[in-house]
Amino acid sequence: MKIALIGDLHYPSKNGVTKPIEQKILQARDEFFPYFLNQFFSEQVDFHIALGDLTNFGKADEYKEVYQFIRQYDSNFVHVIGNHDLYQMGYDAVQDFTKQKPYDFMEKDGAIYVRLATARELSPDNYGGSLDDQQLLWLEKIIHQSRTKPVIIFAHHPLVDTTKFSNRDMYSIDPAIDMWSILSQKKGKGFYLNGHTHVNDIRKKEQWNFCQCCAVMDFPSIRILTIEAGQISFSTKEILLSERMKENLLILKNGVEAFVSEPNASEITSIRELTVCF
Repeated sequence: MKIALIGDLHYPSKNGVTKPIEQKILQARDEFFPYFLNQFFSEQVDFHIALGDLTNFGKADEYKEVYQFIRQYDSNFVHVIGNHDLYQMGYDAVQDFTKQKPYDFMEKDGAIYVRLATARELSPDNYGGSLDDQQLLWLEKIIHQSRTKPVIIFAHHPLVDTTKFSNRDMYSIDPAIDMWSILSQKKGKGFYLNGHTHVNDIRKKEQWNFCQCCAVMDFPSIRILTIEAGQISFSTKEILLSERMKENLLILKNGVEAFVSEPNASEITSIRELTVCF
């Protein structure tokens, strides 16, 4: 099994958040994002996964446009919903575009793959993560039934105090939700992959490995997850940019409303690869 992942894309509407975007930002958008998505979907993998905030403000035209790009490719695309993806619409409305349930799981080749729904609906002032009791019970059941099979979780928000910046206010799943009491019950190896904080990071806590993906506009890159022959590996592929594309990226980082750039996102941690046997 091979999976390509990206962190927060923040594809913006031409109408902006509070005002239409400037022509130079629109031109940069229309050059950079198709180029990056083509690089992403050119990866020969079993699944392509976006770890949330695929859209910049959850607007219908953002969904429509970015999914027009995505559906050009013959890909098993999975959209983990992020907080920005729900600023204008709830989970039910978003499913009209994603054609996916908010959360689900599958078992394939001896591993369990879980997709969580951690974003709050219509709550731009509270961008921290949350899970309701139903989803928590569902997750706990999966953890129990997995026994020693590796479990790989895809979510937008990290657990508090696991990866870089996850201890900041609203940068994680609500600390009042004791996610660790569920994950710590896992027998065997676990992997938790997330976005949200806009920085790359890899950390380990007991039997769990936490792998965080940065925002695309801060560091255009793709993470590759490979599961084979009793081991799981996680690596980073930087996307090469022309000078023109670098200029476009700078215009977008400084000009897209509601996007908060994280300086030196790629250099906050030097750990970009991980291999774990199971």
